[in-house]
Amino acid sequence: MQKKKCTTAEKAIQLIESSQTIFLAPMCNEPQVLVEELIRPKAQLQEILLYTSVLGSPSKYADLSCQPHFTIRTFLSSSLFKTAYKNNHCDYVPLEGLLHMACWLWALLVRQLDNG
Repeated sequence: MQKKKCTTAEKAIQLIESSQTIFLAPMCNEPQVLVEELIRPKAQLQEILLYTSVLGSPSKYADLSCQPHFTIRTFLSSSLFKTAYKNNHCDYVPLEGLLHMACWLWALLVRQLDNG
């Protein structure tokens, strides 16, 4: 029988360390509770790379106050990222980069399944 893996947003964000990469999954939209918790302690986090392709998100991590803490790579261009683009806080990744990301996610999933 598989053990449930549930936690609070606060505890989940505490697992993140500076210089890590986070992929904000597009299929279920961004859980805003997690995004809010991610940007709240941003002063403790440095050089976090965020991959996103979510439409309709408020994208609070694109705010200039988050710039020294988060770098954004997105597969979809949005007006919400306009200021971030102008300040070199956000990069657009063409869709062929999505294949690279899919391979990375698959390897991560396999690693997690192997670790139980």
